[in-house]
Amino acid sequence: MLKKILDELKTGSKCILLHENADPDALGSAVALSLAFPNVSIGTVEGLNRPGKDVRNNLGVDVIEKPDLSDFDKIVVVDAPSPDRLGEYQNKLKKPIVIDHHSKTFHWDTELCYVDENKASCAEIIYEILRLGDIKITRTMGLALLASILSDTGKFSYATQDTFRTFGEIMDETDLSVNDVLSVFEDQHDTDYSRKISRLKGAQRLRYDVVNRYIVSVSQISTFEASVCSALISLGANVSFVGSQRDDEFRISARTTHDMVELGMHLGNLMADIGEEIGGKGGGHDGAAGLSGTGDVEAVLNICMERTKSVLSLIKRPK
Repeated sequence: MLKKILDELKTGSKCILLHENADPDALGSAVALSLAFPNVSIGTVEGLNRPGKDVRNNLGVDVIEKPDLSDFDKIVVVDAPSPDRLGEYQNKLKKPIVIDHHSKTFHWDTELCYVDENKASCAEIIYEILRLGDIKITRTMGLALLASILSDTGKFSYATQDTFRTFGEIMDETDLSVNDVLSVFEDQHDTDYSRKISRLKGAQRLRYDVVNRYIVSVSQISTFEASVCSALISLGANVSFVGSQRDDEFRISARTTHDMVELGMHLGNLMADIGEEIGGKGGGHDGAAGLSGTGDVEAVLNICMERTKSVLSLIKRPK
């Protein structure tokens, strides 16, 4: 059955329909499929839950609210045990492609239905499909799948041996760390008042520049630099730097989107180079890094901005 589904995903325009209040497993599974196959859109019937919104924002995913199913040749349903999880769409489906991991409590009216209730997450089935099709898993696909697994297993509380094996294989193939995956949920439990105020101030004080239609933003606040950085990325920046000044010392956090990493951006190297140049300490990962030292934070933010603009001027936009 997986082979038949794989073949169907290769042709025609497709909408992956997410169940009501869709969670990270549903969204992550859909994201991986949308990046693996042509002409795929993601639609939601009644929005995303809060963790799902975090995944969408951090991965930069486009989701269509209440899509018109007549615009697509095929409808794919992931992570939904029965049609009634699709709200007003449950009676509009005609022979959908169904991929799920819940118990078989309802019979879908379609021949293309694959359910494996032994899987702890739907993403594990998606991974099987990708392996069957010999499809290379990109970093963003890997983040989507790993976030799905982490979320649906309750941070491995309900994981099986196969779950750990799959998780490890995806990490190996995409060179992702657990911290990379956790960053996708960075805002999930953000209820701290001071953090919210810092984000608002960071947005109020931001300035930005554009190179090749890539947006670089900088801002200055007094605390929560990393959180404000992520917030500016959520607002639309491709690369963000947020700094704070404490007496003669400064601290800067940097973040970029995962698609920028795939295009060659490496903030860890960038911050390390700047740190060496100004006598500070910089480094980190490709998508998240930091810099600290003695000096004027605004001047260093300007250096970060100009250096990043130079890097972006050399990156060609994907066709």
